[in-house]
Parts: sequence; structure tokens; C-alpha cells
Amino acid sequence: MQAAIRLAALVLLCAMTDRAALAQGEAEFFRNKTIKFTITFEPGGSYDLYARLAATHLPKHLRGQPAMTVQYQPGAGGLVGILHFAEKAAQDGTELAILPRDVAINQRLRPETAKYDVRRFNWVGTLATYPAIAAAPTSTSRSSAARPTAAWRHGRC
Repeated sequence: MQAAIRLAALVLLCAMTDRAALAQGEAEFFRNKTIKFTITFEPGGSYDLYARLAATHLPKHLRGQPAMTVQYQPGAGGLVGILHFAEKAAQDGTELAILPRDVAINQRLRPETAKYDVRRFNWVGTLATYPAIAAAPTSTSRSSAARPTAAWRHGRC
């Protein structure tokens, strides 16, 4: 477990620091600094839990043991926080964010509101996985994804 945490910390460090910070040395870069962790949803949900766990334990595994603060930027299904992170966050490795899992697809589905370029974000890691399922009531005749799709194509849905 300790090895996994240290590996995650190293990956995080590499992903969130620029070349100047790496040349400076990890301990020197983080010493006396505060890392800001942005949560794009309201307090009390699963994103809040994951971010607070990371914010509590991650600094212990970074040389220089930086302080870490949590800030909330909720609104519009995470869009307020995403836009803050994309447009206003420091670009020096001292800001992290836990973004909605649909951050990339929303950029394509809603370009009029998702005015950010997800390719500019450095993916650090995944704090949790989410199984995606589709369900239908047992009272329906639909038993697979193919049947509703076929019915829709033929105007029967």
C-alpha cells in the first residue's frame, strides 16, 4: 500500500510540475508552498470525499511536505470549477482539481458552454472507478440495448 501511495505521489508530482520545478528539485519546489485542491461540486458528495482523502494524505508523500487546502467551485454540474481551473488556476503545479468524469465528452457535446480545452489538463490519476449501467423496469418488454435502438429506428419507440 505504501509503495502504491508513493508511486501515485510521484506520478502526481511529474504531471503537475513544470520543467523549472523539476530542475529545482521536488523538496525545494514544494517547501513552504500550499497546493490548492479545487473540488467542482458541493461539500458532502463523493467527489468531496475523494478530494479530501487525497488532500489529507498526499502532502505526507511529497518531499517538502507542502500544505494543501481545499476550495469549492460548485455550479452547473461542475462547469464553474472546470472553467476556473482552465482559465484562472496557477500553471506552476500548485493547483489540482477533481473534475467531473464527463469533462472530456461535455466539451464535444456542449461547446457553447464548455469553453475549455481538455487537452490542456494533465491527467494525474483516478481516485475511484464508476460502473456505468443501463436499467429498465421489469414491466417493460425491453430486455437489451439493441431492442430499444431498433424500435427507435423504426419509429416504434
